[in-house]
Parts: sequence; structure tokens; C-alpha cells
Amino acid sequence: VASKSKFQSKLKVFNPQLKKFSAMPLSAHAFQHSSSSNPSSSSSSSSSSSSSSSSSSSSSGVYLGFDIDHYPGDNVMEAWFQAAGNAPFYFVGFWLAPTVNHSDESWMAKRSFLQGIGWGFLILYFSYQDDDQNYSQGQTDGAQAISLAQSAGFTSGIIYLDREHRDTITSGMLQYIQGWADYINKNGHFKPGIYCSYLNASTINNGVKGIAQWWCSGTNNSPGCTTNIGSSVPTDCGSSLASTWQYAISPSPGTGCSQTFAGYTEYIDLDMSIYQNPSGS
Repeated sequence: VASKSKFQSKLKVFNPQLKKFSAMPLSAHAFQHSSSSNPSSSSSSSSSSSSSSSSSSSSSGVYLGFDIDHYPGDNVMEAWFQAAGNAPFYFVGFWLAPTVNHSDESWMAKRSFLQGIGWGFLILYFSYQDDDQNYSQGQTDGAQAISLAQSAGFTSGIIYLDREHRDTITSGMLQYIQGWADYINKNGHFKPGIYCSYLNASTINNGVKGIAQWWCSGTNNSPGCTTNIGSSVPTDCGSSLASTWQYAISPSPGTGCSQTFAGYTEYIDLDMSIYQNPSGS
């Protein structure tokens, strides 16, 4: 696993086939590989599927992207951008590192290269997941998120705080998120977004002010591990707040959602958004 977390508890994710929650590793984001407008974000046991076609059926104004915790390589990123004619993707998750829960820095030197190709971004900050956090720690991590984004070459944009699914969102966690959001907003150049389960979105929204954009995770109502999303839109995740939806996941090496384009196969998380560049400022 490329991302090494110091917080190794299991999370529960809704399995629509079994109609119950099942345990999965801490991060719902994709791990290993196997071989427009801007805003002012399958279950863990799903079968892999692949596609060698660039065609995708989607709603008007909905754009596809993907996220994976390690950088898949320049050749993949050149071939998979939609303008190359091989794949349907407009944007990609960009992992800030190093953090306490993500040590892989392979994305950090790639902003300029990817922007030159035309990629949009979901800038992702993955840090403490403990329930027992506080406002001060949120402020500290907000400062780190901005510092890492600037180190990667971003001068503005929406940074998404990764909050993995919880059965209960504690008051300490809400204080942490508020501290993080307040620090990001105070900066004036960046804005706070959040990546969270559709099951937690309402609780976080009621307890935290100042979140600019919402990236919903969850396979409830998902079109599955496919880029043919039909009439699906991000709010189909189960939260009316969502502008971006992570609708298929690859939670562990060699499992989850496999996609093949231009001869390159990767296990990835699939995302849809109303924005071509969900972190655009």
C-alpha cells in the first residue's frame, strides 16, 4: 500500500448489494496500480472491470475524473487526458504530501506538467483521522495544507480535507474541521473543500461553517465501475451538497475498480463533477 497511515482502524462502508455496512481499510481512495467551468469534490468488494474505449455516456455538464494515491506515471497521464482521445477524464486527484497519514510525495512535482497537458485537479489533504481532535490541531493542519499546496506550485484553489466515513462525527472532529476551514479561509487565496461520506455530509454541514465545495464518497446509487454514467449526477451520491462524487473505489492493491485506456491499466477511484477543474479558483 503506497499510503502508510499511522491510524490503522477499519471503517465501515455501505455495500448496496448486501444492504449493510462492511469493514474496509482507512482510506477509501485508490492505492496500487496493476501494470468548463471552475468552482468559486462500487463498493470495496466490487468486481474489477476495464474499458479500452474512450467513449463515456454522461449527463450534460458532468465531467469525469479519477484519483489514486500514487502518481501513475507521465505516460499514463498524457494518454488518459480526454483531449488525447483515449480516455474520458478531465481532472485528477492531487495528493499533498508528506502528511501524518500520507507519506508518498510522488504527485508533488507534477502540477506544472499536468496543468500543461490540461488536467483539472482535486487537491487533497489527508491527515489526522482520529475522533479526538480539536480546533487548534485543525489550524495547524490548515497551515500545513496551504504550505504543501504552495510547495506543489498552486497559488490558489480549493483544497479538499479528507474525512473518512464515521458512524458518529464527534464534537472534537467538528472542531478540528472548523479550525482547518477557518485557517484556509483566512489565507485569502485558497478555499476549504471537504471529501466525506454522503452519510456524514449533513452532520458536518450543520456543525461547520465556511466549506466551499463538497466531494461526496459512497457507492449508494452508483453507476458502478464504469465511465458510462448515464444520467448520473454528483448529488445522486445521497447528499444535495455534493458538486463532486467518488462513485467507484479501489481500496487495496489489485482490487476494486480496474480501468484500461491506451494500453495502460490502473486500479483507481472514479469521480464525477459538475466542474472540469473541481479545485479551480
